[in-house]
Amino acid sequence: MGIIKSKLSLFSTGSSTTTTGGFSISVADSLAIEAPVVNLASGNVTSSSGPDVIIGSGVSDVTYVYIKYKTAAAGSPVLVLSTVTGTQNFSDLTAGEAIFIPVKGGVGLRVTSSDTNAITYEFGYWTKNV
Repeated sequence: MGIIKSKLSLFSTGSSTTTTGGFSISVADSLAIEAPVVNLASGNVTSSSGPDVIIGSGVSDVTYVYIKYKTAAAGSPVLVLSTVTGTQNFSDLTAGEAIFIPVKGGVGLRVTSSDTNAITYEFGYWTKNV
């Protein structure tokens, strides 16, 4: 058993075209985890080679997942995140963007490129200790 310490901070000074008053949000938490885990790994995916399954639909526990779009071999493909069960696309990442989410047990998570250009991404996952 281990602990992940997470912290999210969002800040904006505002502008006439966005939130005029600005905002500041800061959230911190400690998440209890257990095996199986992948602390950090990388992958490459295209629309013809993918999707790459990060968390299989047979995993029954909630799993915390981190994914970051590192680079593309060419063009500007989008890294598309979707469920394994039901195949619902739910997030698009562009170069440099990252996401950290809890994935519901039995649903799974996979990634693919929006076109045939390869995307290099990094990921990690940690099983929630219940």
